[in-house]
Amino acid sequence: MAPTATRSTFTRERAYSSFLSLLLQKKIIRKEDLAEVKSKGKSAEEVYQFLSSRGDIPDEPLAEALASAVEVPYVRLESLDPKALRLIDSQLAKRFGFIPFDFDQKAKVLQVALTSAEKIGSVNEAALRSLERKLGVKIELNITSKSALERLARSYAQKSALAGVARNISEVESRVKQATVSPDSIDLSDLSISPEALRKLPYELCEKLKVVVFKSRGEKDFDLAAAFPSEPKLLEVLESIEKKTDITFRVFKADLGQIENVLANYRVVLEKLSEQKRMEVEAKRASLAPSGAEKEQAGQPKGEGGESQETKAKIESMEEPDLVKFLSKEKVTTSDLKAYANADNIPQLMAGVIMMATAERASDIHVEPFEKMVRVRYRVDGELSDVLMLPAEMTSSIVARIKILGKMKIDEQRVPQDGRFDVKVKDALTDIRVATLPTVFGEKIVMRLLSKTKELEKLEDLGLDGPTYDRVIEAMSKPYGVILSTGPTGSGKSTTLYSIIFQLNHPEVNIVTLEDPVEYEIQGINQVQIKPQIGFGFADGLRSILRQDPNIIMVGEIRDKDTAELATQAALTGHLVLSTLHTNTAAGALPRLYNLGVEPFLITSATNAVIGQRLVRKLCPNCKQETEVPQSVVFETKKEFEKINLGHQIKFYKGRGCDNCKNGFKGRIGIFEVLPMSDEIANLVISKRSENEIFTQAVKEGMITMRQDGLIKAVKGLTSVDEVFRVTTDVREGGEGG
Repeated sequence: MAPTATRSTFTRERAYSSFLSLLLQKKIIRKEDLAEVKSKGKSAEEVYQFLSSRGDIPDEPLAEALASAVEVPYVRLESLDPKALRLIDSQLAKRFGFIPFDFDQKAKVLQVALTSAEKIGSVNEAALRSLERKLGVKIELNITSKSALERLARSYAQKSALAGVARNISEVESRVKQATVSPDSIDLSDLSISPEALRKLPYELCEKLKVVVFKSRGEKDFDLAAAFPSEPKLLEVLESIEKKTDITFRVFKADLGQIENVLANYRVVLEKLSEQKRMEVEAKRASLAPSGAEKEQAGQPKGEGGESQETKAKIESMEEPDLVKFLSKEKVTTSDLKAYANADNIPQLMAGVIMMATAERASDIHVEPFEKMVRVRYRVDGELSDVLMLPAEMTSSIVARIKILGKMKIDEQRVPQDGRFDVKVKDALTDIRVATLPTVFGEKIVMRLLSKTKELEKLEDLGLDGPTYDRVIEAMSKPYGVILSTGPTGSGKSTTLYSIIFQLNHPEVNIVTLEDPVEYEIQGINQVQIKPQIGFGFADGLRSILRQDPNIIMVGEIRDKDTAELATQAALTGHLVLSTLHTNTAAGALPRLYNLGVEPFLITSATNAVIGQRLVRKLCPNCKQETEVPQSVVFETKKEFEKINLGHQIKFYKGRGCDNCKNGFKGRIGIFEVLPMSDEIANLVISKRSENEIFTQAVKEGMITMRQDGLIKAVKGLTSVDEVFRVTTDVREGGEGG
């Protein structure tokens, strides 16, 4: 019977009742014994274990009754098929607690018998189905008795002695013996375990499963001590690791107290490293903090937060955040901004700069001081453009105004500061993140504008479609694993993760994010802001999140080994983890992770998919028109389309420029490549092969590259071919430089 049928056709209560009835019916127990039997077990498996341990009841009828009660076939083993034994590694079969005994090669059905009948209730069906996919067969469970297994082992031992040489029989005998004994025990108290061996698995994973790696026999062969070697979660994790790699774990049983002692030493090492990092952070903060004498140079009493009383008063008396009401107009032009500047009206000037930026869909405002002027620029659709030039004398007033709004220290000009404030334009709320940077001619300010009323886009609206979209949906559909979004700063990585989270956000799941900063507030999701300045970074936050019973976790960015290891550990223990990584291509993320120090076998076991992306400007639909391009561009496009068997008509477009767009472009769209973790790519990662080799293999397996995806969008009229080439010059195409 297939494992899926095993659990769906009976309930524990029904099996319990049926087993007790069969015990009486077959006269295995007497009616007067029923009360005692019931007191010894509340499930069929517990009753079986109690009766079989007494030693006065024949094992075979007892096992046969249990099989009937739980509706699993009973088999009286008399022989073993060597093909079945060779199909599954002995260590793997031992961990699952079964022995393969028959293989129907035509039907692709593998019959296995549980070596401990009472474990039928704790069969890990998810791990079994995973094993089925790995082997390409259907696994059918059976129950047998211990006496049948012992009889079988004796039979093969006799045949082996009579035959003199019988390799298959000898192999079978060995496998039967392995299947019928418990894992070997190990005494950890006398062992000297190297830190390198311990760190083969992350501490949090070891603590959760009560295991330690105590010896490395090579790069792919480890000895593992487990307090509970038959624990289903442990079997599932080990199976997940071995599924995509050649890694093997020899599992030994060890005393729980000894394992906890080893884990305590492991924790001490990690705490020393953590303390060292904390001290480095404190030293950095101390070097940046002003001295007491410097604080008094301003000649004003300080508030609790270090601000002057004058500053606190200004902050507390902030003006109307609704810019339409504040300026008494619904639209601002460059002429208005110049008028505010000429009148030296700084509050109205900066309100006008922000209001005009929201109208032009700017993502950032740059205020840059130079020797003879102050330049104001907007970033729209990824491109910076000049908006206003102001006299250099206005620098300090502009900076002070923004600092007051952002609740920053206006008398601190030597170190960078961060702040934030909200504004409203009509019904649109905008969250503004402020960052200052001391320069030679004053403090430069960048304001990031984040709409609080804008709805998150669906994945297909971001530019994901076709096989690329299907691969992302497949990765999202898995209950656990890591999905990484890669690309340089400003390539839309966080937006992609937000869209995935928005699609996964349902009442029955617990989603927690760890961000720097929290860019979009999403209803129903627990969003956490990290604070590196006080030592609360991504790794610290992730440790805390894992204690909050999450189903889905988003980590804003993987920057260091601790965060990378914790993310993979979380994925291996049943969480779906989303994060970003700064690499140019999807293939580059995998070498980046093992360069950070994560074990390659953990990377391959935990990773579902890696998304590589860029943003290109969209052509304005009002003024786009077909255009001629050089024949070399047409030839290259045809060559790229041939690689993916695409026969799309090749036409290109450009925008003329109109009142709707100004320069022919309006908005942006993503171009993507999605690399799923296949067996071949896993082998390359285990061998620590180069990014180029991983990329080439991914292309062979059908990955549409970013340039190919961009060219598809170009011939559809969504963007221009120049945009595609502009943003993909730094990525590999077909294994070569772009």
